[in-house]
Amino acid sequence: MALPDDILKEAHALIEANRVACLWFLRPDFLPDDPDALARAMTYIERRGNRESYIKARRIREWLSQHSNKTSAG
Repeated sequence: MALPDDILKEAHALIEANRVACLWFLRPDFLPDDPDALARAMTYIERRGNRESYIKARRIREWLSQHSNKTSAG
């Protein structure tokens, strides 16, 4: 699934803003463009970021979940 430019731009800005505090263990040039890696990065930010970052990351992760083309179990 190709991600829209506005989602990628917002997610990449959030990653850059939280790189030192939340994503220090990832390589310095990490900017995911696939949905699974992006969702993992948003989860890391939700767990380790401040409230504002949590809200932004949660919104992006929810968007990814709603627009996923994977079939659900069951």
